[in-house]
This record gives sequence, C-alpha cells and structure tokens, in this order.
Amino acid sequence: MKSTTPKAWFENLSKRSAALDWKVLLACIGISSLIWLLGSLSSEGEFTLHYEFQASDLPQQCELFDDKNIPIEIFVKSKGISVLSKWVERDKKVIPLPLSTFKCEGKNISIPSRRLLSLITPHLEEGQTLMRISPDTILIPVLRKLVNKIPITLQVENKLPVGLRLESIVFSPDSLPLEGDAAIMNQLKTINTVPFELSDTLELEIELDIPSGVVAAQTSITLKAKTQAIEKLDLELSPTLNGDYGKREVILLSTCTLSFIGTKEELKRINTNKFSAVLDPIPGKNSGEIRIIGLENLPDGVGHLISPSEMAFLIKE
Repeated sequence: MKSTTPKAWFENLSKRSAALDWKVLLACIGISSLIWLLGSLSSEGEFTLHYEFQASDLPQQCELFDDKNIPIEIFVKSKGISVLSKWVERDKKVIPLPLSTFKCEGKNISIPSRRLLSLITPHLEEGQTLMRISPDTILIPVLRKLVNKIPITLQVENKLPVGLRLESIVFSPDSLPLEGDAAIMNQLKTINTVPFELSDTLELEIELDIPSGVVAAQTSITLKAKTQAIEKLDLELSPTLNGDYGKREVILLSTCTLSFIGTKEELKRINTNKFSAVLDPIPGKNSGEIRIIGLENLPDGVGHLISPSEMAFLIKE
C-alpha cells in the first residue's frame, strides 16, 4: 500500500473541495433560475400587441380612399410577461374588419371601440386579458359613390353646305349612367360631347367629354342628322309711299322683290296675296325704306329678304 504524506493528503483534499464548490455553485444558480422562471411565468404583467385592421365587405356605393391596413395597439394582461413579452410583441396579426353593416356617409366610416373589441378578443391567446386599445375609435376614409343618369348635350357647330338646312339631330344614347364620388356627381348636371362640326357627313360617332373622377359605361354616342334642301320663292311688289301728299303726283322709280326662303313644303303654305310693301320716306331725302306688310303671316321656319331695301321717289307739284 502506497503511503501518502500529510502534504499530499492536504493538497488532494483541497482539489476535491474546489471541485465540490463549483458544482454546488452551479446547482444553486440552476435552482435560483428555475425559481425565478416559475415566478415569472406565474406573475401577471401588461404588454402591447401590434395588430392591423384590414377593411373588407364595404357598403354599396362605397369605396376606400386608401387601401392601407390600419394599425392598432392592444394592451393586454397576461402571465409569463418576463419571458414571453418580447416574442409576443413581434407577433403582428391582420384582423378583417367587415364594413357591410355601416352606412357610407360623409368622408369617414367611424368604427366604435365596442365593435373593435369584439373583433380583437377572438384573436387573443389563452390567458391574455384585454385591457384597452389605442386608438379606441377608428376612422376609415371612404369615397361615397353615386350612380346618376345624366343627360348628354351636343357641342355642335353647323357648317352645312349652302342650300341645306338642319332639320333634326337624333343621337343615342341621349343620357348615360355615371358613377363617381358623391361630391362630383351632385354637381354634374349634363355631359358634353367634345366640340364637333356638322358638314357633309351626317352620320357620326362623337366622343364624350367625361369628367375626371367619373366612370361611364361608354365614352361615345352615335349621331344621325337630317337635312332639308332650301328653296327660294320671289314675289315682286310695287311699294306705296307712306304719307299724305294731296293731289301731287308720286312717282316710284322701281319695284322691290320679296324673297321667301324655306323648304318646298314650307313655301307651299305661303299666301302671297297677304303681303304688300310700303315706302317710308327718309327725312331730307327723296328716298325711303321699304317696309313689308303681312310678315306675321309667314309660316314657321320661313325666312325672307327684301331687295332693294331702299327706293327713290319723285313728287310732282
């Protein structure tokens, strides 16, 4: 048996004590950590969840002004805050926010806290208690859409060839359903066509001038114009001098021509016996202006010309 000196025995004992001290220290640290962890998991603490609301199921005639999700902070109370809070805070959820039961009025849809809380609660983890939310009310910016039937107005310049007169214009459609923001639609009374000329071509497709921010089912109309040939009917008249000249002789130097302008059917309705001419003297001159009597008998749509418009005369003593 190997003998051990006292010095060696004490050295060996010191080494064993040092190893035992480290094991005891590590065991104590482990036990303390476990106690701290159990205490943390059993204690309550408040922390913040970062969620987002996503608007869906909008009411009729309503459109989102901005389709971005709406962030919201949710303050909850839960056990185990010391260990789990950092992981939970990174858990960002998107919660659908149905809007079909709300009215699309004004510029925003206001979602009260009661409605928000009812949507958030099902998304909380077991053991989490909802304390409050921020903001407690959400305003969702919207555009209220209207659909109105708006009449169409032609922006036309008549450049028909000489001898033709525009009788009628038929275009289809004569009104159009438009959809747009209520603020625009309430001020929109008519839709104009783009300016166009009516000349040789009588059947056209015309573009509409649709205002910005308005949606139309179509952007053009079809147009068909009907014309009539213009004719002229001449009536020669001998004017009488207006005034009382006693027994003096009045001599008019010429006759005048009254020309009626209209369609063949319109000219047929003219009774030429109802028209006469009078010469109204011009002061200080031996001439006068011709005035036609009976123009009130002209049919609608018939025009007239007088040639000449003035005439000379002589008075013999």
